[in-house]
Amino acid sequence: MILKMCKYFKIYALCGLICFLISCQSGSKDTITQKANPIANATEDLKPLPQDIKQNLLEKCDYIDYTFYNFDFSMSQSAPGAIKSNLALLSDEVQTNIPTECKPIGRKYYHINGEIVMEAELYFSDNCLFYIYKDNNTTLFGNKLSAQGVNFYGNVIQQAAAARKQPGG
Repeated sequence: MILKMCKYFKIYALCGLICFLISCQSGSKDTITQKANPIANATEDLKPLPQDIKQNLLEKCDYIDYTFYNFDFSMSQSAPGAIKSNLALLSDEVQTNIPTECKPIGRKYYHINGEIVMEAELYFSDNCLFYIYKDNNTTLFGNKLSAQGVNFYGNVIQQAAAARKQPGG
């Protein structure tokens, strides 16, 4: 079962990277609507994203959008398999607080029928590998990234860095 899931994850991750590369080549700097970092709450004792919310996203989420604060690109996913694979980037392990040295690199938006139903700040740096779920900049939940999540975002950032080095990037 795990091998089968890994096989499908690789396919979805490849599809995601292809979509990312296409958006990098054809996207413009105007696609980023949010550049400023919101102020992270120094909240302690966060709880993980509840299972019923995760299940609702798994069943109904039809679009995922990303904005990155320090990169000149955004990213979206709308293929059902890619969305389900993307939801596996979340670990069940709780991120109990936001260390002061951790800063978000972007925001992830979950859509259902054209409506944003959940937002998560993405933290991805040394010792900061987690999502903080928010509503109107109020911190609600915290979850660490899964191993697949760490690999996925590492590849995205590597691709973004490579695109920056290319002429016209």
